[in-house]
Amino acid sequence: MSRTWGVVILFCLFASMILAQKKDAGAYDLEKKYTPETLKSDLHVLEKALKEAHPGLYTYRRPQEIDNLFDSVYASLTTAQTELQFFSTISFLCSKIGCGHTPCFLSRKYMSEYAEKTCKYFPFKIKLLDKHLFVLSNLSTDSSLVPGTELLAINGLSVREILDRILPHLASDGYNQTLKYHITEEEFMYYYAELIAQPTWFSIQVKLPGDELMTGHMIPALNLKELGQITQKRFSKTKPPLIEKPLQFRLTDDKTGILSIGSFDGGDISAAHQHFRSFIKNAFDTLRTRGANDLIIDLRNNGGGDDDLGWYLYSFLTDSSFQYYERVQLASNHRFSFLRYTNEPLIFNFFHLMVTKDRAGRCVWTRGSYTMVHKPHPGAFDGAVFILINGKSFSTTAEFSSVVHAHDRAVFVGEETGGAQVGNNSGMELMLTLPTTGLRIKIPLMKYVCAVPPPRNPRQGYHARLSNHPYDR
Repeated sequence: MSRTWGVVILFCLFASMILAQKKDAGAYDLEKKYTPETLKSDLHVLEKALKEAHPGLYTYRRPQEIDNLFDSVYASLTTAQTELQFFSTISFLCSKIGCGHTPCFLSRKYMSEYAEKTCKYFPFKIKLLDKHLFVLSNLSTDSSLVPGTELLAINGLSVREILDRILPHLASDGYNQTLKYHITEEEFMYYYAELIAQPTWFSIQVKLPGDELMTGHMIPALNLKELGQITQKRFSKTKPPLIEKPLQFRLTDDKTGILSIGSFDGGDISAAHQHFRSFIKNAFDTLRTRGANDLIIDLRNNGGGDDDLGWYLYSFLTDSSFQYYERVQLASNHRFSFLRYTNEPLIFNFFHLMVTKDRAGRCVWTRGSYTMVHKPHPGAFDGAVFILINGKSFSTTAEFSSVVHAHDRAVFVGEETGGAQVGNNSGMELMLTLPTTGLRIKIPLMKYVCAVPPPRNPRQGYHARLSNHPYDR
């Protein structure tokens, strides 16, 4: 080997050592603690941002209540906390706003280190039914716990105690609970790790299907790589489910139309090579030409999307002109002072220029056709309509449901919607990153007020006429 190659190899080894040291030095310290002063500084940024920009901050709570919430959190910050501890505090605070579009997230650095490299999880996918927890998929090393096994307790905490610790930290509109249960069901292993504990072993109490005998099991926690390996080994022969397109329509033998809308998000629909307006028109054309008398619209698990798709769909269900939104309201018509802590500071420097005040002194959006009166579509359907909803019927989907209900145009079947009856806060959004801890909070800037009569309980989602409300029990 020549001297030149020897020098090159030594240089490469030296460089790799330096890079490794830098990488280790740059690793995120999950146990790093922040002083009460720095935590209060982050809290001040959050308070300022919410009060300047969140249009629904006082929809469900009076200004004094919001002030009291912040005061209580300031007073509680007396000792140093890790990011995870502070996350528990801030996620609880944000949930009290009553806005499903204002969730809180851990910092990107924390998630990269914690979720991808370090954290071990509860190795089951679960199903929540009437506040009971069941095994949906077993990803643990104990294959005896078949789907349908009821989980009674985890590490000494009953299922009810676990839910009581998780649910208050999840964002939802008003006092709604159904959305929170669906979110918990889908993300249980993550929320357990973030809000309960990160043990290396789980001591669980269970009942097998059809058996009243309670048995105990010790299950090791697994990281994402281990979970992936078990999934591959245990379920690799299972035929993967077909990826369903967001829009589906069929006509039954008795000429009942079944229209499934999995999303109102134009991006999701385009990605599936579908076009919402042409699909909906063709579906209603078929209903008319085939002489259908009944229509079922399945909106379960539809998390919302584009506003105009909601009112376009309703135009096929009415024979009268209608207003979909009464107004789109904003928190103020002043430039935000916290933009340097957000993801898109430049464009929102001019956001306030598109806001004006109406006769009532409210700040309202001046662009677009949100408050216009819409005409019914010439091919509108005049038969009976049944709409399926559940807790994941959120945002645009909940607005659509409220408008349909206000005009008494359908019978609803299912759970309470996850979105509020009066509208929601969404549209343009900012992601606020707290400067010290890096916690992230999504702040919506537009409050959509549906053109519907005041509901009897505006703090809840829309309840179906024919319904099952397992989460209200």
